[in-house]
Amino acid sequence: ETQTAFMTKDAARSWGARLSARFLLWPVAFSCASWWAAAGPGGPAAAAAALPDPGVWWLLGTARRLLANGPRELLPRDAATGFALGELAEKLRTNASVEADVLAAARGLLEAPLALTREDLLVGVPAAAKAAAAGGGLFGRLASAFSLVNVASTVAVAGIALSVGPSIALIAMPLWSALLKRARAAARLIARAGRPLVEALAWALLAYALLAAERFRGSENAHHQVALAACVLAWPLFFWSLARHPPLIGPDGLGVHSSDRSEWVNEILASTFGLWATSYLGPAAVMYDSKALGTAAVAGLFSALGLMCVPTFFGFGVGWESKRRMEATRVSSVVLLATFYAAKSTGVAPRTVLAVFQPGVATFGTLALGLSGLIETMPLYPRPQGEPWWLRDVAYLATLLATAAAGATCGAPAATNTAYVFLSLWVSQHYYRFVLDRDDRLFAPAVLFASSVLFYATLWLRSNPGFLASLLTLP
Repeated sequence: ETQTAFMTKDAARSWGARLSARFLLWPVAFSCASWWAAAGPGGPAAAAAALPDPGVWWLLGTARRLLANGPRELLPRDAATGFALGELAEKLRTNASVEADVLAAARGLLEAPLALTREDLLVGVPAAAKAAAAGGGLFGRLASAFSLVNVASTVAVAGIALSVGPSIALIAMPLWSALLKRARAAARLIARAGRPLVEALAWALLAYALLAAERFRGSENAHHQVALAACVLAWPLFFWSLARHPPLIGPDGLGVHSSDRSEWVNEILASTFGLWATSYLGPAAVMYDSKALGTAAVAGLFSALGLMCVPTFFGFGVGWESKRRMEATRVSSVVLLATFYAAKSTGVAPRTVLAVFQPGVATFGTLALGLSGLIETMPLYPRPQGEPWWLRDVAYLATLLATAAAGATCGAPAATNTAYVFLSLWVSQHYYRFVLDRDDRLFAPAVLFASSVLFYATLWLRSNPGFLASLLTLP
């Protein structure tokens, strides 16, 4: 009954279901942080500087201090050297006549220059050791804690701690079972109450990583990698928020399972995810001048329009779920390509910004246009009654030839080469259909001929790499 009620939008509303956007709270906040860093005063550098410096960086700070200090002349190399220097200092205090021999031995232990004095041995060496112990910070204290006696004591304490519980449980098993049951109930209660905090903390950490990537700009591609990792990890976190806060609430106040949701609800969720991904990937791409993030932002936009990529046995299938969404994507592609080309020609937008999104716009814009026309020429595509079977093929072929001619005339190899790609797909589609309609026994020779042509094409592409590069650019 639930699935029947969710077949249409009107039926769902009459059933009493309602949409909830609570799952978008933290994803939208994450997108706002991306926009704040990209468009805020001072740019990404100011946003990164405004972030608090977490306490976990004490490790790097201590390492820098240790490396900056370097080896000191009066600092013993190890405990044995320090013990030997202590004996020499005591000998110097008790017998001043052996000063020359003692200082010579001390210089050999410290590998110090000839200017080593009595004061250096009696005062400087102990002071250097104390300064090193105090300046070593947490590293030094941890290292000194791991002596033989301390390690043995720690093992003994750990053995007592691990065995005292089972021993008491063995003696008082009924009491232990009751306490364990109460502890499990308390743990479940804490976990249930702590999930909102964990969700908020996870989104905050991702936003921090995305904005703090600016601090790694001096390293080779380090800021790109940190920003890309934060953007990619936001996707599973989005679906975790979606699972925690169901987008469709039934009349009983409970979330409706995904298998019971109707097609229009799933379309809304898919479009919402695509638009949200574009909303934070776009500013991040501009901030860090990343073409990978820019292409992902354009892909999110086309995903919101309905373009899908589905893995299949033979690779990946690209297309749309319905004719309505395909036509909407085609119109949007024309508008996007025209707007992008106008902005590039007039100089309204900075060229650095356009260069970030150019591969994605060129790839997905031309893909949506060429693929939608190619799908309409397929025999199984529904056609209006009375329409000649060849009309769409002639129109598609004329469009491709006109695009190729215009690109060759205007000096735009991207348009010409893109038209050649889809012209090859159109020819291969009709080639196999012609062969299979004649005789199934011709399939093997047809594959042999097509594979030979493909092999020749790959050889040509190896010697002309600019052809593939032009597919990622716009005129």
